[in-house]
Amino acid sequence: MRWLRMEVSMVKKRLMPDKCMNKIDKTVKEFSNALGFCHSIEDKYKLWNKFMREMIKCNIGLIHCLYLLNEHFIKETVLKSILEDDDLIGEFFESELSNKKDKLVERFKKIKRSLTKSPVRERVQSHLIEATYCYLYGFDQAAIALCRASLDFALKGQLHKQDNDRISLEKLINEAVTKGYLESHGPVAHNIRLRANEVMHESPFKSDPLKIINDTREVLEILYKPRQA
Repeated sequence: MRWLRMEVSMVKKRLMPDKCMNKIDKTVKEFSNALGFCHSIEDKYKLWNKFMREMIKCNIGLIHCLYLLNEHFIKETVLKSILEDDDLIGEFFESELSNKKDKLVERFKKIKRSLTKSPVRERVQSHLIEATYCYLYGFDQAAIALCRASLDFALKGQLHKQDNDRISLEKLINEAVTKGYLESHGPVAHNIRLRANEVMHESPFKSDPLKIINDTREVLEILYKPRQA
């Protein structure tokens, strides 16, 4: 069991958040104790699979592994077996979705209108739809950032700018207000910008993603409202 403790120790040092340390230690201890009662290779194999599943539940793997670890380190630890087991990964995501189902339903019921009534640019609508999905799955910071992107592309389109023009969102909002595109919704648009800046540049953030999504929809309704020539 010494090799296992060394591997787990390496993993913990490389990527584990503090809140997961106790879970990892408890899982390893339970595995070590149970191993002593295994009398066949088949029993040990079943216990090993259970151990890997518990390690994934402790949040040591998958997304963290892909972004925070290098290939050499993965190959040298128990994580290699985890990331090469398609059935194990499939079970992990099934469990993830099952655990989040209630929250998904709750968040979905809160969304009254995440799309706009008025026809908008495809790219703008795409960002707003993705922001809604992010909110549903609990990725609040990503949802707010995508709301900002949706507003940015919408303003550039209405103000006849190029999508790759390097113009700050603040200037775009001010120009839209001056030209009458946003009417009295300038402060709402600026609040979306500020909350997105907060997400991307400050920590922690305290914004309500659902409010930002609904505010973005409201601003887009005004921005794309038919106007007399």
